[in-house]
Amino acid sequence: MMRRPGIDLSDAAVLRRLQDLVGIPFVEGGRTLDGVDCLGLALMGLDVGFGILSEDPWLSIEQRWKAGERELEQLFPAGWRRVVDGPPRPGDFLSILEDGTPSHIALMAPIGLTLSAQRKTRSQYVRFEVWEPRLHSVWRPQV
Repeated sequence: MMRRPGIDLSDAAVLRRLQDLVGIPFVEGGRTLDGVDCLGLALMGLDVGFGILSEDPWLSIEQRWKAGERELEQLFPAGWRRVVDGPPRPGDFLSILEDGTPSHIALMAPIGLTLSAQRKTRSQYVRFEVWEPRLHSVWRPQV
């Protein structure tokens, strides 16, 4: 995982770039501007907003799940660290509980916003406070 050099990481610049990802239709497994799922949007946001290029971890997650691994620490690939020592910061992935299971990912953006894609909606900003009661874990890319 690496960050593109010279990218402006000010709140205003990141939000301006992420705005291009607001309004994309939800498509299960989607990874393009034509449609995204929650992980696809988070990966695109990490690249567009923060200049961090990451491989799509879904294939390794899916393979590990089928092998019987169920803890997120086992599922996230190398290059990601679970954050246990403070609040989420811009660029972190938030694992959100849905029906008691960590099954949604949102990207932490600046100024208390997250970028999220959910079924039956288009991608949008959501205040962190909406997710906070259902926050399962926070994952930070290691760049």
